[in-house]
Amino acid sequence: MNYQSTFTQAYDRTGWKEIISDLFPTSEFYRFEEELELSQTQQATAERIVQFGMVELADNEQLALFEVELQPNKRIAKSRVGLRNLISNQLIPGLTGGALVCYFIPGEASWRFSFIHKTETLEGMQETHRKRYTYLLGENETCKTAVERFEKLSAVVSNSSNHSESFGNESENHSESSTNYSEGFPFDPPSGQKEKLTTQHLLDAFSVEKVSKAFFEGYKKNYTAFVHFLTGKIAQKEKGKYVEKQDQAPSPFLEIAFGEDKESAEKKARDFVKKLLGRIVFLYFLQKKGWLGVPEAESYGKGEPKFMQKLFAQFGKEQFYQKALVPLFFQTLNTNRAEQNDIFPLTQTKIPYLNGQGC
Repeated sequence: MNYQSTFTQAYDRTGWKEIISDLFPTSEFYRFEEELELSQTQQATAERIVQFGMVELADNEQLALFEVELQPNKRIAKSRVGLRNLISNQLIPGLTGGALVCYFIPGEASWRFSFIHKTETLEGMQETHRKRYTYLLGENETCKTAVERFEKLSAVVSNSSNHSESFGNESENHSESSTNYSEGFPFDPPSGQKEKLTTQHLLDAFSVEKVSKAFFEGYKKNYTAFVHFLTGKIAQKEKGKYVEKQDQAPSPFLEIAFGEDKESAEKKARDFVKKLLGRIVFLYFLQKKGWLGVPEAESYGKGEPKFMQKLFAQFGKEQFYQKALVPLFFQTLNTNRAEQNDIFPLTQTKIPYLNGQGC
């Protein structure tokens, strides 16, 4: 199943139904969709809400399939809580305790997918976090994380020999539900039949908190690799403790950039790597806000969604730092260029002056 192709296009119910069918082989699509009657409050946000199907999970939980057409003046990227509230009241634990929801505006490139779930516990009603379990998709989004999570779910469905398939080290308890669904099927599915997903599979897959953990693990991996390249040293575990070992010659750049004193140079190199990676993450934050690569006639918020990727492609890995990042950090973001209308010469587009913040 090509999730990337579907997720990086404008919303299309046909493509979405193909994904649902792939993950939930026993899903039911209604012959006639059911349109909800909207309250005045809902009408301020939604043009129409329809339920077009139902999914039954391996733990007998039922998920409703909703499609929400939003009012043209709504911002899909910024309204996670408000959009969620359109559907939350439709869920009743024990009957339909969850929903897979797609939000869209006709003609717009971006759309949003959310997984919403409620369960009744001894402590009262528990519900998936309002700002997690939701992904912004569409033509201007990379959709990398969403594709990864859906592919992991697909692997569970395809792997009928391993009924406790998990997502890395994600078997710990979730605050959203005191019920543990991670034990999988209590019986083997018939030969040739795909395994059905459980609620816990979906909670593990779609939790942004879990994805954040994966991000920081990736961040640490890149930091370690960069320091290793410069210093030739890498941390290795010995007797339960990490010990730094020299396993290759340091890069010639170590002495050139950070001085002849080896110990001092290594510390400076580590500090440099931390700061550089932090700055790059900050650039992606600005890119997400639409503040990078803004056309001169447009306002901030309407920047190039793939500014960093295109800038890297323009200069390549050999020149990216010196020719692109250095001017961006030290001659642009920390420099008042109001007289030049905030134009960044390398792209002839606007980038804001941040008064040194983050750089």
